[in-house]
Order: sequence, then C-alpha cells, then structure tokens
Amino acid sequence: MITTQDIFEAYEDELLDYKRIVNQTLADASFEHIVYKGRPIMWARLCPSGNMYFINPRYLYVVIDPDYFMDMTEWKAIPDQVNDRVAQIICTTQMIVTRPIAQMVMSGITVG
Repeated sequence: MITTQDIFEAYEDELLDYKRIVNQTLADASFEHIVYKGRPIMWARLCPSGNMYFINPRYLYVVIDPDYFMDMTEWKAIPDQVNDRVAQIICTTQMIVTRPIAQMVMSGITVG
C-alpha cells in the first residue's frame, strides 16, 4: 500500500496506542515495518493528497523493449565546462497490468 506521508504517520500514531513501549529511555516503539494485514505500507512524496493505493504485484510486470534497453548515446561536451562530457542511457519499458480489478485506490482520506 502506498499513501501520503501524513496518512502514513497518522496510521503509525494509531499503532502506538496498541504497542507497549519497553525501552523507556529512547521511547523506541521498535517498528521495523508498518503493515496492515501482513501487507507493507509506505509513503511516497508524489502520492496525491488523500489517496491510498493498494497494489497487487502478482498481476503487474514490466515489458522491456530490447531495441531501446540500456543503450548509451554518444558523449557530448558540456558548454562552459572544459573537459567534461555527458551521455544518456536509453531505457524503454512498459508496465502491464493483467488483472486491473486486483488494484485499488482509496480516495478522500482525511487526517485529524
């Protein structure tokens, strides 16, 4: 599951009520991974506000175009930087979803 930072932190705050803090000096709740029903939850900076995405990787895969995969362009000089050059690496891929109904988005989530 992927969501915004504020929704992630609100969920984390709710979990603190259910977790007994043993290390009083550091107030370490010892969360290594936050999960919901065994599925990991993480936040992404570019996730739209108020949304949570439920992604099932079993039905997602990437198709690589072998004609444009990891091909490097010619070296080009950088203007105003003596002896520096730059090149780009071309990589063309496409994400395929074989069962769209297995993916979900929840919107309109408010915190507070």
